[in-house]
Amino acid sequence: QDDLTQCVVASVQVQLIVSEGRAAARKAQSAAASAAPLGDLLARSWERLYRATADGLAEVVASAEKALQLDPANGEACRLLAAATWHQAYKGYVPWDEAVFERVASLAQRAVLAEDADEFSHWVQALAHLMAGQHERAAVSLRRALDINPSFSLAYGTLGTVLAWAGASEESIANNRRALKINPGDPLNPHRYFGLALAHYLAGRYGPAVDDAARAVQVLPDWWLGMMVYAAG
Repeated sequence: QDDLTQCVVASVQVQLIVSEGRAAARKAQSAAASAAPLGDLLARSWERLYRATADGLAEVVASAEKALQLDPANGEACRLLAAATWHQAYKGYVPWDEAVFERVASLAQRAVLAEDADEFSHWVQALAHLMAGQHERAAVSLRRALDINPSFSLAYGTLGTVLAWAGASEESIANNRRALKINPGDPLNPHRYFGLALAHYLAGRYGPAVDDAARAVQVLPDWWLGMMVYAAG
C-alpha cells in the first residue's frame, strides 16, 4: 500500500508539471511573451526542463534569466536556471567547463537559501556537487530532498547516478530501480537506464550494461554519455 501511494504521488507530480506547463503555454499564446506573468513563465519552463531537448533547455535558460531580472530572490527561477544549465552541459549542448560549474553552484546555493524546504532546491544543489565530483555531498543533498518528499522519484534516480559514479553499484541500481518503479512514466527515465548501465559497467557486468544503455540511447540517440557506455560495453 505504501508503494502504491508513493507511485501515485510521484506520477501525479510529473503529470502536474507537464499539464500546468501546457496550460500556461496555451494561456500565453494570447499575450506577448514579454507580458507573460511570472508564474506562467516558470510553469512552461518546468515542462521544457522535463523534456530536456537542446531548444527546450535554451528556452528554460532564457525564461529563468528573465524571471530573475523581475525577481532576483525567486527560488524557483534559481532552481530552473541551475537545472537547465546543468542539463545543457550534461547532455553536451554547452561546454562542461569551470564557468558552468560556478554558475550552477551559485544558483543552487541561492535556491537553497531562498527555499530550503523545497525538495527541488536540494536536488539542484546535488547536481552542482555531482558536477564538481563531490559524490558524498551530492548524496547528502539528495537524501535531504527525499526527507522532504519521500515520493520524489527524480531524487531517487539522481541518487542512483551519483552512487554509480561513486562506485556503489548495488545501491545505485536499487535507487534507479526505485525511481523507475514509482514513476514509470517520467520523461527523464532514459537517464535512469543510463544510471543502471553505468553501475553495471563499472562493476564489470558488461551484458546488463549494454542492455540498459540501449534503452537509454533508444530514446536519446544523440546523448554522448549514454552512447559512450553503450559502445564501451
